[in-house]
Amino acid sequence: LIRKTGVSLYGEDEINQVLESSFEPNVIQLPMNILDTKLYHCGILGQLEERGIEIHVRSAFLQGLFYLPEYVLKNRFSEVVPHLNKLKSVSAKDGLTLAELSLLWLVSLEEVSKVIIGVDNADQLKAHLETMKKNVDPDVFEEALSIHYENEIILNPSLW
Repeated sequence: LIRKTGVSLYGEDEINQVLESSFEPNVIQLPMNILDTKLYHCGILGQLEERGIEIHVRSAFLQGLFYLPEYVLKNRFSEVVPHLNKLKSVSAKDGLTLAELSLLWLVSLEEVSKVIIGVDNADQLKAHLETMKKNVDPDVFEEALSIHYENEIILNPSLW
């Protein structure tokens, strides 16, 4: 009855604990987006792929943070605003929103099997499906990936 087993984790330490244990999951679900790239940069995705573990990514839009109006960001998340503005500038170079850039980057990663997204209505789903038809200059991804941000208080929505 059960074809695959998996775990939903938050960071590299938890992933390593699972990899060092006797439990061998078929799937690991983890958070990643164009602002939160630490798991991409540390090389753990390749390790998971080599072990045949499917990678499912959640938090593609950082729990909706990428859609918040500027005034809300400044009031609740002021520390991250300069980094988001840099990323928005990079995405605009290719005619994309920050959310579109994040989604397209995640689906471009060979190691990632699935990207899990949430929607509030059918129009949002249609918009995401339209985004999937867009092409991105790989240089835009590279420029975005050069923007490093590691404040866990912002990157982990459970701490909001």
